[in-house]
Amino acid sequence: DPTLFGGLEFAMTVQEQKYVTQLMTSGYPDQLCQAAQILSGVADLVRNGNSPSVQNANNNNNAPNNAAANTARATSALQAANSNTTMRNGYSNAGLPNTSRDGERETVVSNFQRQMENKAREKLRRPLPARMPLCVTLGTGEFEKMALKTRQQAELVEPEANEPPKSWLRGLLGRGAERMRGGATMTFVDDEWDGSVADAFARARIGTSAAHGNQQIVQARVGPKNPMEQISVKKILALGEQEDREEGLLTRSQRVLVGSVRGQAGKSGIMKGDVVTHVNAEVFTGDAANLNARLVNAYEEQGQDGVVMIVVNAEACTAEALRLRSRVR
Repeated sequence: DPTLFGGLEFAMTVQEQKYVTQLMTSGYPDQLCQAAQILSGVADLVRNGNSPSVQNANNNNNAPNNAAANTARATSALQAANSNTTMRNGYSNAGLPNTSRDGERETVVSNFQRQMENKAREKLRRPLPARMPLCVTLGTGEFEKMALKTRQQAELVEPEANEPPKSWLRGLLGRGAERMRGGATMTFVDDEWDGSVADAFARARIGTSAAHGNQQIVQARVGPKNPMEQISVKKILALGEQEDREEGLLTRSQRVLVGSVRGQAGKSGIMKGDVVTHVNAEVFTGDAANLNARLVNAYEEQGQDGVVMIVVNAEACTAEALRLRSRVR
């Protein structure tokens, strides 16, 4: 199922695609985590130019590379079709030959448009969960501001009675830490999953509340807005209601959401409202304070030279939603 690969299908073999699809649709969070790790590895290979499709860019027998090339040509054709630029040296500015432009270009454009229309229909017919599994590896230097903020908060909450006057340097560092408050790479929010599969198709809306001391809380959950997509989600959920799965029954449980994200974590794809499920390949079951402390400790123990692997959204409701979605024909 190419819709499960986050656009990386061009860099994967058919066997890899089948295996990742099997993991994604197994219905088990651990296998969802494994699939996210595999896709993360494929993305790293692509960035380093080591994937088979990138290495064999000139190999016409490489089907995934041909698919990527056709997509690029179709995009260029669409740009050229909407442009009145002149043709130079037999080529358009989009890189397409001037010859047979009324035939070949229209064919490429129509094929591209057909592919995009099919993808749009597939999205409405079989919508993906709102939170797809993702694996990212972050340097511990990303958590420096989180460590500074934790120290600052500790000084504010538990001041030492006989603390000597601060030197000008310590005072300057203190003001610097104060300015960094709120600038941490990530903040986390405690939440409770209601045990439903429907939760996988909704994203949490997180904001601050004066009633809770301006702390971040989950204010609402927002599902799909498109009426056709809403109908398709109901059909997927109905498949689960028709089944009688005695094993792995979904139950209410506590979880930790990403309250805010910036820096490399945000650039890597982690989004506000994602559910942190694994840290360094281990299932995470603590609360927001535990997770923050774990990341801060990683920075304090390893400095800026360590790494932490975080997997988000490899949770029971997403795993079950993807399994049920795979049954829609």
